[in-house]
Amino acid sequence: MRRYLLLCVLALATTSHAIVTRHDRDEAQYRKLAEGYPMVCRIGQGMGTLVDSQWVLTAAHVADALPALKATVCFGERTVGVNLIEIHPDYAVEGQHRDMALLRLAEPITDIDVAHLYRHNDELGMQVTFVGDGLTGNGETGPV
Repeated sequence: MRRYLLLCVLALATTSHAIVTRHDRDEAQYRKLAEGYPMVCRIGQGMGTLVDSQWVLTAAHVADALPALKATVCFGERTVGVNLIEIHPDYAVEGQHRDMALLRLAEPITDIDVAHLYRHNDELGMQVTFVGDGLTGNGETGPV
């Protein structure tokens, strides 16, 4: 799971409009896959990843839509308050769209393993797994 954080960071740092899935697979298979990643949390209409016991990495456009007060994230059925929202300073800068943000949780999460930065250089040819919500398409229907 450690190698996925770097890929998540790279995905958030680039502009993307959709993830393309296989047209010959049921979408339910993809949704079921996310259950295997307890460090992924729901944030309003988006998702985030626990990267430290009190920090969640998410997209700036997700964090920007949160209320300044009383923002929360959900790990399964557990709701945790957010006491700081840090949006990347280049998020809204023309030509420098960095769609990243960090949320500091009001309390540490100690019973869920955090995602770790992949620090090796052997990722060429490895499989990448994205989990979460957003626009998807299967190559035949486009984003839906």
